[in-house]
Amino acid sequence: MLDAAGRILQSIRVGSDSTSMILSQTAYDTAGEITAKTNALSGPTTFTLSTNGTTGGLIRQATYPDGGTSINSYYADGSLKTATGTAVPPMAYVYGSDSGDQYTITTSWIPVAAAMSGAKHTSI
Repeated sequence: MLDAAGRILQSIRVGSDSTSMILSQTAYDTAGEITAKTNALSGPTTFTLSTNGTTGGLIRQATYPDGGTSINSYYADGSLKTATGTAVPPMAYVYGSDSGDQYTITTSWIPVAAAMSGAKHTSI
């Protein structure tokens, strides 16, 4: 099912016995941004969008059915700055150029408890 703007509102599976099952539902705000999705098990994921008052960059947060979060913070130019939350490994991104070549540096953090436990960590 689509809305007037052609965005998917509901995805339905029709079985061989002609019964239907809702696989997902999606809600949008007036700007067309996704605000909520519901999976086939009726588990809600909510999405919020805010602006960092200091940098002017956007902050996008998803809260998943199990309560986990994914928070992406962006620089004012729209490039990803950090990815944090309980559902993702934390990452930081720095962009630049050297002699005309562009590059991206990513950094991940190891939780203190994992580092102290002697757990192995490999970055690729």
